Amino acid sequence: MLELPRPDHITDHGDIDGLSDLSEPLDEQRTTPRPVLSFLEKKNLVFLCSIYFIHAIPLQFSWYTMPIILRQQLSYSDVGTFLISQYPYSWKAGWSPLVDGLHHPFIGRRKTWIVPSLVIGGVVLFWLAFTQDSLIAELASGRSLAMAWLVLTWFMVMLVCANIRIALDSWSINLLSPPNVHWASSIATIGETAASLISCNLFLGVTSLNSPKDEPGKVRPASTFLFFGASAAAFVTTAVLLLFGNSASDKAQKSQSIRKVYTIIWEILKLRHVWILMLVHMASMIGFVTNDTITTLELVKDNFSDFDLAILATAALPFAIAGSFLVAKAFQTRHPLHVWRRMFPWRLILAFVSQLTILFVSRYPNSQFRWLVVLPPFCLSQLFSVAMWVAFVAFHAQVSDPQFGGIYMSVLATTLNIRYDTLQFLCTKAIGMIDGSDDLTKPSPLIDGYQIVNVTTVILSIPIYWFFLRPATLYLQTIDVSAWRINFQDPADIMAYEMVGTLEDDE
Repeated sequence: MLELPRPDHITDHGDIDGLSDLSEPLDEQRTTPRPVLSFLEKKNLVFLCSIYFIHAIPLQFSWYTMPIILRQQLSYSDVGTFLISQYPYSWKAGWSPLVDGLHHPFIGRRKTWIVPSLVIGGVVLFWLAFTQDSLIAELASGRSLAMAWLVLTWFMVMLVCANIRIALDSWSINLLSPPNVHWASSIATIGETAASLISCNLFLGVTSLNSPKDEPGKVRPASTFLFFGASAAAFVTTAVLLLFGNSASDKAQKSQSIRKVYTIIWEILKLRHVWILMLVHMASMIGFVTNDTITTLELVKDNFSDFDLAILATAALPFAIAGSFLVAKAFQTRHPLHVWRRMFPWRLILAFVSQLTILFVSRYPNSQFRWLVVLPPFCLSQLFSVAMWVAFVAFHAQVSDPQFGGIYMSVLATTLNIRYDTLQFLCTKAIGMIDGSDDLTKPSPLIDGYQIVNVTTVILSIPIYWFFLRPATLYLQTIDVSAWRINFQDPADIMAYEMVGTLEDDE
């Protein structure tokens, strides 16, 4: 659960660590002169990075830190209920055309959504700063209404973060010249990685030093961190209003045909092989979801401190980065789905090995070899997770209709987001049902839900891979690119939409 920013955020416009066009010959890439960033563009990059950073702080905190905080006092079932709050960010492609097409001409196309979203998000975070610790304490005492408030408030935070991300990805296209537009995805990655280091690694390390784990019933001091997030949102909102006016290109852009954009989405969904790819996305995650979601939370149960978890996440950082670089290099000679198939069995083995490490740590909690046992499978899991995600994104970039590339990428990436959140929710609920009552203040259950669910999903994934995933990906690999094209009679408005900025491509 404690990871880098979700791998789906590594690239936002189909770019894979600088490989913006997989079909471009390498000789042309070497001989093309590098465009120079102007002073104004450098200032815009700093501005974009700051907003990406601010919007990702509550995002990363909700994804990775909140489940750890809740698991320290609540059951897996409660953690699963909280994960419902993360759905708006996964489904944001559904209303992306509205964010890009509706705006107030006086405020500006992007600021119409970014400024109110920052204000609302800051207010909600400010409210959470004073109430979240008490809500968690009420949850621990059995008051279910507190969970409803917690889910609702974080649902609102994720909703405004989704709106900011949609508008920001399009605004970055306007703030950079066409030769330098590739910097947009790199800046997004930098901002989100920095936010992850603060909201996950730094937060857990500092709170571990200030709040000893042996204090029973201790609620982690998240209020100060949330207050920091609210203050940062207020500061950036002021900066956006005062320092950035409406650019000439922003004023010149006309409202897009929202109906036609949704028509394109419908045409994409009518393709048979798009549905096969979506089923591959969903089925491929079954064997990994328990390891990716629950293994870190099991370490919390086995007396790993917040500081230990921060060290674990920091150690995995270079492996995740290496995964993206290694797989990008492999794409020069191999098809992305071929690389993906090669990695699938190894990642499945790592999911089972991680289960064995949990058994070792629970039986020998004070062993001097526990780091030697835990670190290798965790770090390698991060490497394979990122690499397999990049392989999917690379395939999306290859098959997406270039006439509607942003919309196409959004539809395919949305499936990746939905599969993660859906299976994560089902996994935590299943473990909670098997364990019955897995509150940390009570004796451990006789039946370990984590062990049962993880080994079940791993075993199920073996026939799923051989009888569906492998033949399906081989079939998708052989389909001609022209078969992925869609028929649309009037692409003019859509092309204008593409020039403004692609729809948000998340996973």
